[in-house]
This record gives sequence, C-alpha cells and structure tokens, in this order.
Amino acid sequence: GVDGKKIKYIPAFYIDFDILKPQVLDKKYDLVFSGRLAVNKGIFLLVKAVKEIKEQKPDIKLIIIGKGPLRKKIGKYIKKNRLEKNIFFSGWLPGIEDVAEVYNQSKIMVMPSFNEGGPRVTLEAMACKVPVITSRVGVMLDIIKEGENGLFIDWNPKDIADKIMLLLKDNSLRQKIAENGYQTIQQFERKKVIENYAKFYQNLL
Repeated sequence: GVDGKKIKYIPAFYIDFDILKPQVLDKKYDLVFSGRLAVNKGIFLLVKAVKEIKEQKPDIKLIIIGKGPLRKKIGKYIKKNRLEKNIFFSGWLPGIEDVAEVYNQSKIMVMPSFNEGGPRVTLEAMACKVPVITSRVGVMLDIIKEGENGLFIDWNPKDIADKIMLLLKDNSLRQKIAENGYQTIQQFERKKVIENYAKFYQNLL
C-alpha cells in the first residue's frame, strides 16, 4: 500500500575495490569457503560435496577460511574419509588483504548457507573476479542471475558437487560468470555507496 515513488533503494553493502580486486596469481585451490564454521553456514554440505567430487577429481582442493564450533567435527570427518590432501584450513586470516589473496588463488567461491543477510563474502569474491556458487539466501536473490553471473545450489551435497564440476569442466562458462559477476559488483563500490547514503539523508533533512 506504499507509493513506489516513496521507496528509495540503497545497497547496504560496500566493497573496497582498492583491496578486493582481481590479481594475477596461481590458482592453488579449486574452491574457497569463507565464514564461521557453524551450522547455518552449511559448511558440512560443502565438505560432503568435496568427498563426492574426489571420486571424479582426486586432486580437488578446498581452502576453508574461518573458525567455529564445527572445526573439530569437520576435522574428524576429513580424517575418516581421507580428505587430508583435499581440504585445508587457514583459520581467520590477519587482514582483508590476505583474504583477497586467497580468493584470487581460488577458482570458485562456494557459499551453501541456510540463512544470511548477505553473504558479504560472495560479494568480495565477485570483486576479485572469482565466480560464485551460492544458495538462495539474503541479497543473493537480488544479485545473482542463474547461469549469467553465478550459480544457485540446493541444500544437498550432490547438487553442490554437480554445480562445482560444471564450472571446473567448463572454462568458458567459469570465465563468463566471473566477468559478469565482476561487472555486477561495481554498484557496491565503497565511495559510491557512502556518497549515496549521505545524499539520501541530506535530502530527508
């Protein structure tokens, strides 16, 4: 019942493109996950997906940035399923520069969260021109166009594994999604977003 002309959309996220940007680095990892190791992040779905992928791609590599209550449980699962050469933990990295470096060393960002406001990390990866595979949560529903600038996943390991393998096998699709994602994320440039906020509040006064 609200007049559409009275609604002003201003992005709540902003990205520092001086730090989060594409870098020419060797791709040490196939996959990167960044976030707290908690149930709502869906991290176990990704770990189980890596187990499935290993049957097709024995050298699959996932780097996990973050810490949390599931760290020991994930570690036990890795050991039980002999994934020590496939899944690696970095813990929380010292600064955003270090995070940006790991993003740029990875081929794909995967975020299988069950609920999110963002997730911000997917926006950060897109700014580094890293293609993203994400669940249908938060701002992703407004930003991601399936098959154009990202891929959506269901909350099950097989679907996650299938989408990952699709991008790993199809270099042209992976590059297209990376480039389109990079262009999409330009609306979140830090100075531009802050300026828009300031102008909006000035107009209200």
